[in-house]
Amino acid sequence: MDITPDVEINPFNIDTAYYYRLTNTYTGPKLVLDIINDGSNYGLKMSQASGNTGQYWRFIDLGNNVYRLQTRFLKNKYSLDIVNDENKTPHMAITGDFTGQYWHLTRFDDGTFKLNNDFTGKNMVLDVRGGTYVGYLSNLDADYTGQHWMFEKIGKIANY
Repeated sequence: MDITPDVEINPFNIDTAYYYRLTNTYTGPKLVLDIINDGSNYGLKMSQASGNTGQYWRFIDLGNNVYRLQTRFLKNKYSLDIVNDENKTPHMAITGDFTGQYWHLTRFDDGTFKLNNDFTGKNMVLDVRGGTYVGYLSNLDADYTGQHWMFEKIGKIANY
């Protein structure tokens, strides 16, 4: 008789009680995903790793390997989303029930992850532009190294 309780397994070992630093194989470990603090659009860029709170990313588990991504800087008021225009630019938007805020994690064969959302679909993934290191969505068919993300646990979320 098996008395093991039913436990939902997190296949990616994302601990939602911690902040993470996000890096990719294109920019390497010294540049991390950060918020452009312009006071309104809050776009994404890769910046030198530091203690900036825009580099502290939190994963909110929505189930089925889908997450909402928030930063310590903007707290739970803003989440990673997509601008609804022809460019489909990733940015931080007021948290709500929007498909652009439902991010899927899928592991590549090299152990890194791709991030795509319900709004733009499976073939558009988070990436960074060469030269500017600004966040954008690129086509998964291209398999750019900026699409390969790694997550480094960096600190427990206070009051969790």
